[in-house]
Amino acid sequence: MNNLTGVIPSTFGNLSTLTILNKARTQISGEIPIELGCLINLVTLQLSENQLSGEIPFSIFNISSLKFISLTLNRQVGKLPSNIGLTLPKIRELCLASNHLEGPIPSSLSNASYIEHLDLSSYNFTGHIPLLASLKDWKCTKTLCPYQLRKLFFKGKIPNSIGKFQKLERLMVIDNLFSGEILDIFSNLTWLYELDMANNRLSGRIPMSKATCQQLEMLVLAWTALNGSIPKQIFELPQLKFLLLANNSLSGFLPNEFGHLRQLEIMKFLETSYMEIFLQ
Repeated sequence: MNNLTGVIPSTFGNLSTLTILNKARTQISGEIPIELGCLINLVTLQLSENQLSGEIPFSIFNISSLKFISLTLNRQVGKLPSNIGLTLPKIRELCLASNHLEGPIPSSLSNASYIEHLDLSSYNFTGHIPLLASLKDWKCTKTLCPYQLRKLFFKGKIPNSIGKFQKLERLMVIDNLFSGEILDIFSNLTWLYELDMANNRLSGRIPMSKATCQQLEMLVLAWTALNGSIPKQIFELPQLKFLLLANNSLSGFLPNEFGHLRQLEIMKFLETSYMEIFLQ
């Protein structure tokens, strides 16, 4: 199996004791055989960075023992099954980025209470994010990124339920259609170290609660329509290394706390005439 190329044999479905199937970056092509759904003891399915095409067999999502699925960077098409969050009760990592999937993200994912990493980026998913409102164990979810909610064309407001993910470490909702004000939802996200909401339709002021994210290393709120002044608490974040606030409508003076950013490596917030930031 180490030198497998070509297509995945349907006879793999007979390997009933198999727990790990890892064929990432092996140039396999064709469709995933429906027979893989017979691998009732499978824990890890890693088929990323290949040339797989066609629809993902729903039988794969019926393997209740699966904890890790990665089909990133293939040519898969179709929709996710509506009951995926019920048939994968143990799933911890679900990575389906950079394929050609479409349709809504199933609301049943709210039942996937052990999920830690969800990557659905660069898809044709549309609509609202269903899973953030009712996940059973908020503390299990560590990452809604990197880029896994990128270019999905979600619209509406960013759900305030994100604030319940107490162990969230990275949040990236880049290149979507989110609008409205950024709610003051970050006071509980004390583990957060990367936050990127660039290129949305956000408005209003930068919420003060971001300053409670003492582990924050990267803050990107560029290419939106934020206004008002930059909270001085932003400049008191001890770990901040990357600050990008360009192409907004921010105004006011940089506070004296600006000099406290001892770890800062990259800063961009004066890239456009729409901003009126002055040094005191």
